[in-house]
Amino acid sequence: MPLQVDNRVSLMDIFSILIGVGVAASVFFGVAGDVSTNNVQIAFNKEAIHRVEVAAKESDNQIVDLLEKQNWQINEIKDDSAKGRKRIEDKLDKIIERELNGR
Repeated sequence: MPLQVDNRVSLMDIFSILIGVGVAASVFFGVAGDVSTNNVQIAFNKEAIHRVEVAAKESDNQIVDLLEKQNWQINEIKDDSAKGRKRIEDKLDKIIERELNGR
């Protein structure tokens, strides 16, 4: 039995077409909604990344400042220690000189 095609449109054809259009529209608008949501999320993530980078840079700068301060303090302690040792050596030299001259 050959397939017969005529110009008549049945109620089932109209429902099929409407369902097909509805599915296509829901897919289109669903994808468009997902794209919109993703764009918003991408913008939010870029902002969050920027905030983290700025915070990391500030943290790095604070660490470098603390290390420089600590290095300066260590050098100051070294200088004070060297001056103290020099004074002690000078005093010992004077005591030794007095002892040698006193004998």
